[in-house]
Amino acid sequence: MTELTDKQRAFITEYLQSLNATQAAKRAGYSEKSARQIGSENLAKPDIQAVVEQFLSENAMPAAEVLFHLSEVARGDVIDLLDDNGAVDIAKAKANGKVRLIKKYKKRTRTRGKITIVTTEVEMVDRLQALEMLCQYHYGVKLKL
Repeated sequence: MTELTDKQRAFITEYLQSLNATQAAKRAGYSEKSARQIGSENLAKPDIQAVVEQFLSENAMPAAEVLFHLSEVARGDVIDLLDDNGAVDIAKAKANGKVRLIKKYKKRTRTRGKITIVTTEVEMVDRLQALEMLCQYHYGVKLKL
């Protein structure tokens, strides 16, 4: 393996942030005019490919894991987040590995005289979007839901 230049290392850093070779080349300091060609050439170099592939293998989510999480969201139900009384139970959701179904969580406490009112709002991750993505992956069609 040959030693990477400073520009090549900068290119790799930028590429791993955007996955866009042309933009990475520009931000790494290559000429605007040749950025597209240089980006393509850099990605074809074995030394650069090795660094990119190593980073992605260590940090990127494998396709099987992506499908698992999409399936989990598609199958998710609000009941997974509730206790026996119908109240949101974050501890239960965490214990069951379902906390990733929550997109937003807001808890408000208001006091009126001697009465304290606690309101909890939960917005779940979009199941229909997960189903659309799974359908497109498995069948190559985009649903119009």
